[in-house]
Amino acid sequence: MEEGSESLQENGRLEWDLLISTKDRIDDLEECVRAALLQTRLPKEVIVVDASGDFSNNEARLATLVTKSGTDVALSYIPATLPSLTNQRNQALDIATSDIVFMIDDDSFMYSDCAEEIMKIYEADISAAITGVQAVLADRAPTHLKVSSKQKAIGGGGGKRTRIAAFLYRKLFLMSSRDLFVPYDGTYPEWSLPASVHHLDVSREVLFHGARMTFRRERISFSRFDPVLRYYCPYEDLDGSYRVSRSGCLSEGLDAIDLAGLDQRGNAAPGIFRAHGDDDAQLGRHDVQPLTAVFTDPMHDTAAAGAG
Repeated sequence: MEEGSESLQENGRLEWDLLISTKDRIDDLEECVRAALLQTRLPKEVIVVDASGDFSNNEARLATLVTKSGTDVALSYIPATLPSLTNQRNQALDIATSDIVFMIDDDSFMYSDCAEEIMKIYEADISAAITGVQAVLADRAPTHLKVSSKQKAIGGGGGKRTRIAAFLYRKLFLMSSRDLFVPYDGTYPEWSLPASVHHLDVSREVLFHGARMTFRRERISFSRFDPVLRYYCPYEDLDGSYRVSRSGCLSEGLDAIDLAGLDQRGNAAPGIFRAHGDDDAQLGRHDVQPLTAVFTDPMHDTAAAGAG
């Protein structure tokens, strides 16, 4: 563990950075960063890796936003070396220095104490058994943000669902991540939540959704995101979160989010609103490279060779 990180652990106070990969979506990016600057627990740094054609204008807009916020949050705005989500995520990791990294999408908008609630989980985990904490999805935008009426959420209700509702939601709407992803080791790691977090509203997860991921920086920096999954490849989040789960438990912060009382509670809860739904093919209006283009079908290749 790095010296600075160890000191923060001993003091019981961890720092977090916000890492965002983006392309041609400056309006959403501004609101994403604005939400971070309105957190009850601020990040140490916002790191943006931008593959946009209008990089200079975007950089200027974000610099103005951060300056006008009146906070001490630092901004690193760097050009992407390759317009690829995995590459951009890794570029941001190379710059980050805080204990925890929030790696959310450019159209993910945090509720005002999302970071505070998530950091409570990391800090309660004194043995660092938890590798990552995922935020809860909400189906209503935070009231303090400028969200277009055209933007929609993928949360599907937020908060706790009944077992039947959760089953139907995962199987019929999202499909379960377990159904989409084949673990490379044959099974998922069997970690248990540490006793030190049992008093918090947190559940164990096996895979993460890329719009709302947070990790211990040292763990995700070691496993990283696979650059073979080029451009804006679907399920790179499942791949990345699975590989980092080999080093510790993945979890989700629940905190009994109550959408009906959000205004009264000041938008409280470790929640995230996703503006553009779950279609990553629309990210930055960039073509997604299908998994079949990365991992070719051996049966198809054999048949083609025989035909030749």
